[in-house]
Amino acid sequence: MAASASPPGGIMVIGHDDAAVAAFLRPRPVAALYGVGPAFSELVPDQATFALL
Repeated sequence: MAASASPPGGIMVIGHDDAAVAAFLRPRPVAALYGVGPAFSELVPDQATFALL
C-alpha cells in the first residue's frame, strides 16, 4: 500500500508507532486494505476503518 502511494522510484517510510500508521491509513478507504473485498467494505463505513488502532 505504501509503495502505491509513493512516486515511481520513490520510497515511503511509515513510522512504526500507532500514530504514524493511523495517519497513513486514515485517509484511505476500507477496500484499500489487503483482503478486504466489496462485501465487507459495504458493511464497514470508511470513517470506522482504523478505529481499532
